[in-house]
Amino acid sequence: MNSSERFRGCLLGLAAGDAVGTTVEFQRRGSFPPVKDMVGGGPFDLQPGQWTDDTSMALCLATSLVEVGGFDAVDQMNRYCNWYENGYLSSTGECFDIGNTVRKALSQYKISSNPFSGSTNPMSAGNGCLMRLAPIPMFYLKDRDRVLHYCGESSRTTHGAAECIDASRLFGDILFRALTGASKT
Repeated sequence: MNSSERFRGCLLGLAAGDAVGTTVEFQRRGSFPPVKDMVGGGPFDLQPGQWTDDTSMALCLATSLVEVGGFDAVDQMNRYCNWYENGYLSSTGECFDIGNTVRKALSQYKISSNPFSGSTNPMSAGNGCLMRLAPIPMFYLKDRDRVLHYCGESSRTTHGAAECIDASRLFGDILFRALTGASKT
């Protein structure tokens, strides 16, 4: 499998998994029957195939990396704000859901212009920074050190807690290894 096929699989897997998962979003594991198809619905009453904030933010990050030609936290935050305010890259044309940690970081960014507005409070250490991360290992595939660095920087934009930064670097390394065809063992 070549890099292009791995990239395609990574992004399509993210979007498809998000669209399948929205059916049971926010429900406790074991409180619903197994989801066996892409049926939509869920708390946002989405159509089959529509994705959530997780994929929208990944698309914002990917678009920023490609259009700017590298990591630019200001451009990323502007794209996240455009998604939040105008539905940019949303599957429905509007932002119908946003995590509290992301919302607070975007609000802080609008006030301060500091693109690294993610709360450093461990109580805000959610997983939203992980959901959008895949474009960074794809973009910097030839340089593992840059993958790890920019995965941490990406987290800081909305999730500045040390746990989030470390988790983003770890997940980025896992994605890097998968995208480069490393052995699973």
